[in-house]
Amino acid sequence: MVFADSLVFAATGDHTWSPGMEKQGCFFVGMTVSHEFNKSFYATTGDISTLAAENKTTAIRALLDKNTEFIPAYLFAYDQVLQDLGIEGCLQFFSEIAAEPRCRYLANWMLARTQYASQNASAAINLFLPLVLDFNHEVPAQLLWEFLKICQSAGFSCLNNLSPEFISNNPAFHALDSKIKSQNASAVKQFQKYFKTRNEPDSFLLHLYIGSLRLQRRTVTPADSLLTFLIERAARLGDRYSETIFRHDAGRLHFIKREYQKAISAFRNSLAVAQNINNTTFIINNFEYIGHAYKMVSKYDSALVVYQAAEKYALKSNDKNLMLSIFKALGKQHYLKAEYVQYIASQALVLF
Repeated sequence: MVFADSLVFAATGDHTWSPGMEKQGCFFVGMTVSHEFNKSFYATTGDISTLAAENKTTAIRALLDKNTEFIPAYLFAYDQVLQDLGIEGCLQFFSEIAAEPRCRYLANWMLARTQYASQNASAAINLFLPLVLDFNHEVPAQLLWEFLKICQSAGFSCLNNLSPEFISNNPAFHALDSKIKSQNASAVKQFQKYFKTRNEPDSFLLHLYIGSLRLQRRTVTPADSLLTFLIERAARLGDRYSETIFRHDAGRLHFIKREYQKAISAFRNSLAVAQNINNTTFIINNFEYIGHAYKMVSKYDSALVVYQAAEKYALKSNDKNLMLSIFKALGKQHYLKAEYVQYIASQALVLF
């Protein structure tokens, strides 16, 4: 039974799950995930995150050596190393990891992310391209999405470099391409077409799919039903990364429905999971959207508090793109409160 046969996305809300899929994982490149594995993995990363920097990198190397194809291991390593060692240290670390053939593909992805975190889009694209054009396996959805987003921000036409062979090897590309162009109706159809061919779901693709449903008012209710199912499943499997994504998506869905208190609650639930697994991006995203929701109910002081919390994480992250997003949000909030000195200071940071 393929995924779309057991999970009828937008038509009926009949979200059943076949027993065989309970053991299928979303993140291994060609491997599977169990509840026991997830429990052990997140316990290990929790322990690593408490170590001093000089001991942490050694422990992270051991983690990656043990989990050479598990994407969350690399995302955790990326966050921790970028925070502790900065851009140059992160580039050096993953260059060394990439020397190991088993780790090369995903380590090079982290190198591309690091270059983009330094706002060097051209260097990032040059690192992404060989990964995107690697026909040995289907490109991980999150990697392909990040590549398309960077190309869009840099005004780079990636389609000139994508052959028919690439399209056939990456059937999700049409859905991602429609979404990047904000063609949400087309994206929904392409996602559903793609899911009909899969024996297992990809959490990141489901996240993007839900985003497309959310932006189409007529499919908000099915998206809500789907999210309830996915949150429960992720929690049951101990898949903490998927859980924080889907809880954040639930907040975004409440936000677009103008249910701002429910949105704040959902974002805080996602934030708690993100903090538990030390996922910097979703910690910052959740703080930012809690701030947006407070603004919508005119709680400007509360919004400022959470924006400032996000700013602390963004500065610690060493990711210039995360910093830029928060500086802009903080600036707007200072302007709304007529705090013009602070507004000018925050905008100076944006320009810098």
